[in-house]
Amino acid sequence: VFIVADIFMCSIDSITSKTKEVIITGENGVQEIVQIPFWNGAVANLVLMSLGPRVAPEILLSLIGIVGNGFQQDKLGPSLIVGSGAFNLFVISAISVCVIPKGETRRIETFSVFCVTMFFSIFAYLWLMVILVLNTENKV
Repeated sequence: VFIVADIFMCSIDSITSKTKEVIITGENGVQEIVQIPFWNGAVANLVLMSLGPRVAPEILLSLIGIVGNGFQQDKLGPSLIVGSGAFNLFVISAISVCVIPKGETRRIETFSVFCVTMFFSIFAYLWLMVILVLNTENKV
């Protein structure tokens, strides 16, 4: 586990340390080439860290539940994945809203990306509900 975690952290460092060259013209008219980060470090780290540690425990616990139940699906798997996803979605959203200092506002710069993410997140939860409640009731 530690080896995989170390490889994962090295990959995060490799991705977030990428830079690009930008030409900046100074006040005296002299152009200068400056290296700037390609990724916003805080956002990139939050996104990458939410992907890695979140998936592995859910899959591992689901596999333990299946093996412990004679290779039959138990209630732990779907509940664990849906509950963890909902917790991450709502808690991260709530914290993001609460940490904005009083009197300040923030705007979503790329609203189209937000809309696509929101649509597919809601669609995924509704589709999962259709599968678990309507199509395979008392089977999964």
